[in-house]
Parts: sequence; structure tokens; C-alpha cells
Amino acid sequence: MLNNDNEQYVQSCITEMNEWNNMHADELISLRASINQFLSTNTENSIYTLCTFLNDKTIITTFLGVSDIAYCILAADMTAYEFNMHSQTPKFMYNTLNIDNLIHKLQCYRFLILNIEYDVDRNNAIDNIIKAINDQYISVTALARLILNIAVNKALVIDTIIKALNTADMSETATMLYSTYKNMEKQL
Repeated sequence: MLNNDNEQYVQSCITEMNEWNNMHADELISLRASINQFLSTNTENSIYTLCTFLNDKTIITTFLGVSDIAYCILAADMTAYEFNMHSQTPKFMYNTLNIDNLIHKLQCYRFLILNIEYDVDRNNAIDNIIKAINDQYISVTALARLILNIAVNKALVIDTIIKALNTADMSETATMLYSTYKNMEKQL
């Protein structure tokens, strides 16, 4: 009996998903094309417009369950924080040029953060994050937002990165990261 109930539940979920996909298929094609167009234009105005659009509640509630769009929404949230903080470093979404590159960039930082958290080649992950900060591939604002969104043991990750930044004679960056992180944490 339980097995039959499970099968019916799974079948109803699949049916519901198929109906949702049929209802939103054209919108998804258009949305992906628009996101790629804004990313490929790669100007401050195009990225700002994309962030504003992807942070719209209707877009978030409608498309957050679509994995590639969810990645774009996460990146738009981080980049919007950078705009709001008036960050002088390049914004996270700059130079990604399309959805696939944006997802790749997010996944790279995600795995670096997870490697730090779970002590999997931690020193290499820390070195890569420090290099990315130095080379202005990621701002402390984006990094703080990623840690808040990805890490389970956020305190361990932020403390480990701050300690490494201080050791690398980047105490000013460490202080900025810590204060940015704490400000974001309060807003949750």
C-alpha cells in the first residue's frame, strides 16, 4: 500500500512538473535569451538592469525551481549587493558573457568554499580565493554573500578566510570582508 502511495505521489509530481514546463516553455526560452543578451552586452547598465530584473519577486517565485535560472538569480543577488555597496571592484556578473559561464563561475567559488569548510585541499582553496581577490575576480561583497548562501558552518569558513587574509598581509581586505559579512548576516 505504501509503495503504491509513493508511486502515485511521484507520478503526480512528474505530471505537475510537466504541466509547469508546458505552461512556461516559451517564457523560459525568452528568459534565457534575455539573460544571455544582457550578459553578453557586459556593460554596467546591462548588468544592473539584469540584476534588477532577476531580483523581481515574480521572477524569483516563478523560476527559482529551474536550476540554470536559480544560479542566475543567486548571481544577480550578489551583484545587486555589490551595486548597493558601491563596490569599486568589477561586479560578479561582469565578463561571464552567458549563462553557462556564469554557472561555471558560481560553481567554482561554491566548491572552493565547500573545500574550505570540509577541509578538502583547504590550503589550495584558500590560495585560489586570495588570488581571485587580488586579481579582482571577486569582491569581498560577493564572497561574503556566497559564504552566507553556501556554507553550512559559515563561522568556520569566514574565520578561516579572514585568518588567511591576515597571514597574507591583507588585513584591510580581511577587515572589509568581516564587516561586510556581519552586516549581511544581520539582514537575514
